[in-house]
Formats: sequence, C-alpha cells, structure tokens
Amino acid sequence: MYGRIVFGASAILFGVVSLMCLAMRLLATMTALFGLLVWVPMIAARSATLSNWSEISENYLIAAAAWLVADLQS
Repeated sequence: MYGRIVFGASAILFGVVSLMCLAMRLLATMTALFGLLVWVPMIAARSATLSNWSEISENYLIAAAAWLVADLQS
C-alpha cells in the first residue's frame, strides 16, 4: 500500500504526465476503498455518531477531488 502512495507522490512531484494520471486514479481508488472498508462498517455500527458521517463524506470528497484532477490532467 505504501509503495503505491510513494509511486503516486513521486509521479506527481516529478511531473510525469502519463504516470501522474495513473497515480492519481490509483490514489482515488485506494481512498474510495478505504472509505468503503472502514467507514461504512463504522456507520453501520453507530449511525447516530456524526463524526462517522463527516469522516466518510470527507473521505469521498478527497477521492472525488483526486479523480477530478486526474481527469483534468489527461
């Protein structure tokens, strides 16, 4: 998992456009899967806790922003 983050960060920092789009899409996918695997069960267990709802919305906003930037770069 950390290898993908390092790969994505280095592609973004060095400006390799073809790798940057792939890296940002992988980052968006990993963030969305993180929300699915972590925050959905937390909401299912404690749906009245507002912090769980704010965390999952923040998580998917970050994933959507990463996917949008990847589409703008291509």
